[in-house]
Amino acid sequence: LHLTRRDGGPLKEEIERGLAPLIGRPLWDAGRAGAMLWLHLGDRRMRTDVQLGRRETGEYALHVSCPWRLVGPEGLVVASGDLFTPADPLADLEDFEWDVPGANWCDVRLQAFVAATAEAPLAVTAVSADELGSLRLFLADEFVLDVFPDSSPAPYVESEFWRLLQPGSGAPHFVVGSEGIARVPEA
Repeated sequence: LHLTRRDGGPLKEEIERGLAPLIGRPLWDAGRAGAMLWLHLGDRRMRTDVQLGRRETGEYALHVSCPWRLVGPEGLVVASGDLFTPADPLADLEDFEWDVPGANWCDVRLQAFVAATAEAPLAVTAVSADELGSLRLFLADEFVLDVFPDSSPAPYVESEFWRLLQPGSGAPHFVVGSEGIARVPEA
């Protein structure tokens, strides 16, 4: 069983073609909005956003809305499940608000990774995908970002797994979800 493009073709090759422009581009920032991971890659660009004002973005951004993990040569660096671990070891788990910026272990680990690589951001060295919409970004220094979809297609709702976009360029977003691949106009 595998997902297909909306035109009926297999996902793997199309995803790898869609991700190919990332090869050679540095990953220089990472964070989250709610449970969604965002990454900025490539050249730094200033842009004005109606909601967020003037801000720096990457030439490319990857938004991940399914489970993911960043692995380095010494093991797991940070993963989506870290959202639900308090950053404060003394936090009361009953009152823990994971969505408060900086309150969870994911925020702490992402910030540490960005700080540790700030002087020499890690470039994407290769990409790979599978027929289910998973992706792997291989980075310099033996780091790998794994993204793995975790919901099956349902006839009544579509789940977005991840999207690759070029902020402010007007280029359509390359979106992979439970129904396959879509190219969505930039809002």
